[in-house]
Amino acid sequence: MDFEAKREVALKELSESGVQKANFRPPVLVLAWKLGLKLRPPHYNTFWANTLFNGCWFCVLWGFAMWFLIWRNQGMPVLGALLAALFAGFLFGSMMAVYYRWSARKCRLTPWEEINDTEPQSAE
Repeated sequence: MDFEAKREVALKELSESGVQKANFRPPVLVLAWKLGLKLRPPHYNTFWANTLFNGCWFCVLWGFAMWFLIWRNQGMPVLGALLAALFAGFLFGSMMAVYYRWSARKCRLTPWEEINDTEPQSAE
């Protein structure tokens, strides 16, 4: 089964399990898919993959915003700003990874490796 078909089965399972669309199709992930990246929906990722993905984009956006809006005017050193952004990204990524792991277990989602082109399991 190719990635796109597997992703569609996973998205259907997420939708049928009651997870809100914004939680399993976050805008940054939809953008990554449109750019051709083959990334799993977050509920099917490993803890560390979710930490890294969410931490990286948050670190960059939050770091730039803080630098141009606050830190630059306060005279914060670039290294200090970089370390603060990395720490914030790691915290955010970790919290999102915990949420996705909890949500996947709560909804009893099929593991990614076991998804095939048959209908998704119902969350009875």
